[in-house]
Amino acid sequence: MLAAFAVIVVLRDVLGGADSGVAPLVVLPVLFMAVKGTRLEVAITVVVAVLVVAVPIVVAGEPDYPPSEWRRAIGVAVVTTIAGWLVHRATQAHRDAEADLAAVAEVARSIRHDEDPRTAVCRAGSEVAGATMAMFAEPDGEGHLVLTAALGTDVEVGETVSLEEEPSGAATAYATGRRLFVSDVGERPALARGFAGRARVASALWEPVAAGPRLLGVLIVGWERRIARPSDRAVRLIRLLADEAANAIEREDLRGEMRTTARTDPLTGVLNERAWRDELPREIARAQRAATPLCIALLDVDGQPEERGLKELVAGWTAALRPGDRLARLDALRFAIMLPGCAASDACRVFERVRAVRPRGVQVSVGLTEWHDGEPPERLIHRADDALAAARRAGPDRLVLA
Repeated sequence: MLAAFAVIVVLRDVLGGADSGVAPLVVLPVLFMAVKGTRLEVAITVVVAVLVVAVPIVVAGEPDYPPSEWRRAIGVAVVTTIAGWLVHRATQAHRDAEADLAAVAEVARSIRHDEDPRTAVCRAGSEVAGATMAMFAEPDGEGHLVLTAALGTDVEVGETVSLEEEPSGAATAYATGRRLFVSDVGERPALARGFAGRARVASALWEPVAAGPRLLGVLIVGWERRIARPSDRAVRLIRLLADEAANAIEREDLRGEMRTTARTDPLTGVLNERAWRDELPREIARAQRAATPLCIALLDVDGQPEERGLKELVAGWTAALRPGDRLARLDALRFAIMLPGCAASDACRVFERVRAVRPRGVQVSVGLTEWHDGEPPERLIHRADDALAAARRAGPDRLVLA
């Protein structure tokens, strides 16, 4: 940059001093530095540009540099200062916008690669705000906010604050749906009882995370040293990150609902046939690895119960089964049960309780079989189906063990 000014000085002197018309070229290095340099570098370049025009008036003087050149020097000072400031400001705004988009894109990329959106937004939020810690809290449906992600702090995931008893910063931001910033958390004892106080930060910002009218949680960003206020850029970017987190969490919830719906029977809430077909090979593989028994049963319901009666029947069966047993509805009146870790003799006792549950006028036929080591799922199901057919031939309300 100094070389450029040196060339301008030489050209101006060789081409006739003040009458050369070269002086306006000093704006070019200023504009270049405004695009490439820092604010301090721009200021230094402006000073040098003014000196390039003004020093010859003092040193060389007339006739090449008459006193009237002071007007030009003043004009150069004004023009280069304004132009340098405006260009630098516009360039910096462009850089900030690119950085903002890059930060949001990085969060989106992390989420696409299966990183939890809460952790991703905490990491990005602390980085863009120059903060020392970030946390994410969500409602648990029981009147509390529970911490689901935390970075840069010893506060553990799973800690809670009350939405009713403690007027903490997180609870306030969640209740009002508005951003909250406190420069000195220590001066607000009520807030200090919440997550920010436990993290021992001096300043904190609470940003509600919402998907439309639905509040999903609160992003908490904290600074170890007291700050008067976060920059407008940091606040704007934290808002963008919160929106990205809200979208990701909403998509995550929707996928969870879709997975649940795709695997359960809509009437009874137990596994459907697709889920049963998926689970059986896994249970067989687990039984083979652990060398433990496994039984399955197919059940046919006779008596055409109404929907309410069918729901009551399934609820009774569920209560009669052990905690690890799996119940599935294969079609309208056919059900299947898996009993992991259960030999045939034990399974018969379990089904004594199961068959004792039946509404008036309803009978249940059961085909029960125990898995043989190395037997594929299709063969196991076929043997259970044969046992069920034998139970139906033997008469109503029978259990046949194959």
